[in-house]
Formats: sequence, C-alpha cells, structure tokens
Amino acid sequence: MNSLLLKFKNLLSQHNKQTIQLQELEQLVSGIVTDYETFANIVLTLESEGILTMVKAPGRNQKQPALALKYRIQKQQLQAEHHEAIKQFRATCHPDIQLDAYFQHDPTVWEADLPALRNLDGYLYTYGLPAFEAPAPERSVEIMKDEKWIESSGACILERTGLWEKLRIHPVSDPLMLAVNPHMLFSQELTHLIVENKATYQALQPVLSETRLATLIYGAGNKITKSIEHLERQLSAFEKKHTIYYFGDMDYEGIAIWHRIQYRGAVPAVPFYNACLLKPALTGKTHQRPALEAVAAFTSYLEPDDAAALEAALSAGQYYPQEILSTQQLQEVLTSWMSV
Repeated sequence: MNSLLLKFKNLLSQHNKQTIQLQELEQLVSGIVTDYETFANIVLTLESEGILTMVKAPGRNQKQPALALKYRIQKQQLQAEHHEAIKQFRATCHPDIQLDAYFQHDPTVWEADLPALRNLDGYLYTYGLPAFEAPAPERSVEIMKDEKWIESSGACILERTGLWEKLRIHPVSDPLMLAVNPHMLFSQELTHLIVENKATYQALQPVLSETRLATLIYGAGNKITKSIEHLERQLSAFEKKHTIYYFGDMDYEGIAIWHRIQYRGAVPAVPFYNACLLKPALTGKTHQRPALEAVAAFTSYLEPDDAAALEAALSAGQYYPQEILSTQQLQEVLTSWMSV
C-alpha cells in the first residue's frame, strides 16, 4: 500500500493541471492498479492527507466506496511532505552527505535512494572518509556488501550526494589499448593520438617510432570515454604534461565520442580530418541521432568552408569514415604532421 501511495503521489506531482477528473485519475494510474477497491482506498487516503480535495459541484460517483468526480491537487502539500522527510533525515545524517539535490527530484527518487543513504550514513559514522583510493567494486563491498552496487545504481547516488570524490573511488573500466614510442616516453611533455577504429590503429602503428607521439591509442569506439581515465596511471606519468589528439569517423557518433572526452583536453587531429574532407563523402548514416552541440564544437577547429561542407554532408545523411584514407595516406599524414 505504501509503495502504491508513493507512486500515486509522484504521478500527481507530475500532472500539469491543478485539478483532475476522476476518469483522468483512473487513466493516470491504470498501469499501477487494476481493481476499483484498491484504487478507491488510495484516493481516500490522499483525501485524508489533504493532497486531494473534492471539487463539490460535480459530486461523487455511485460506487462503494464513493469518490469525488473531480479533485483539486494540493501540490504544495505534496512538496511539503517530501521536503519534510528530507529535512528529518538531514538533521541526523553524517555531514558529508549532501541532500540538496533531492529537493529538486521526484519523491520516488528519494524513496528509492533512502536505503542506500542509510547504509552510507552508517558507514561514514563508523569508518569516516577513506584515506586511500579503491576500485569501485572494493568500495561497494565496504559500503553495501555488494560488489556491483556502485556499477549498477550507486554511482548516481554518490554523485547526487557529493560523495564520489570524497570516497576516493576510481572506476573499473577496460584498460587503455595503446602502443608506445620508447623514444618519447621520457619527455616531460607527452603527446598522444587516439584513433576510433582498429584498422586505423593497425595502419599507423608501424610508423609510430618515426613521430613525436609518445603513444598511439586504440579508442575502441565509445570505450575510450571510460578508459581514458587510465592514461596517467598506465604510463606512470602523473606529473607530466599530456597533449591528446583524437581522430575518429566524421559522423554524428564519431564526433560525439570526441566531444565526450573533450573534458580531458582532447582536440581533433585536424590534419587527418582535412585529408578526409578531400574525399567524396559516403552515404548510409541516416539512422544516427544528430549531435548538434558536439558538431558545433568540432567544426570550430575547421576552416569555415570545410565546416560548412561537413555540416551539409551530415545533414544529408553522409559521413566520412576513417577508412576513407588508405594505409599509405594515413601514414603520410601522421609522419608529416608529427615528424621528429
């Protein structure tokens, strides 16, 4: 009953009108309850709590128990109840648990997270904040006795409560797949090239030692958005300066992948993209969702005419795969751009 009541309240809080017809209310919750008696008992509970108030003019139906044909939704009452629950928990919880975000979320988010918040509260009062980093599964076991908790739902809760960094968690993701140039690894400034696809990686690897690159990294599509976090750790190069270039397919997804790692300072490997734009675009990527923000950021690195040509091609469902350049062309671009 309590979980059904909570779901009713959440649906009412999202209803965009101040009043609701009984028939509308039945349709709104049709996926939650199917029998009239359960439905009526919950509605009457909401009446007694002052969340639903009867609009008198239409009257009540002829069923038992009888319900009003029209209700006014007291949304302030819904919010007040939700906010009071958060305030009560905050009064006694560990000070490192931040709860402000829950005032902006639906009550169901608070109710779903509450068991985990209680566990976090107990953990912090017992052990305090950890002094050392730990991988996500290890920290999951410490807090929840479940090694998959952070991976499944815990990461969102930890971000929401401001605990992710405080708990010193480093995510477990696939390691970077890379080739190293031993001649450049001892420099204080390391330059890296990430390529999206395996064929491009294999084409460029033979000439890596002829360039100023410290590493050639196989991004494996979207996996690079997680594995990039291992760069400094895998190279034992935390104190060095890193310059990162990215070369992927010039379609919406390939550009979006670059955009997702832009926070790491990754910039487009423009010489490769310029070489691709000299080729005729291919057709066949009409199913991809337009990544307009990513494209706008990406094209700012191109010459205006090239940017316009790319935007027109993408709008027409065309694209430029990395493989549009032959192995020889790829190697020539890299060695002329990054010559020692």
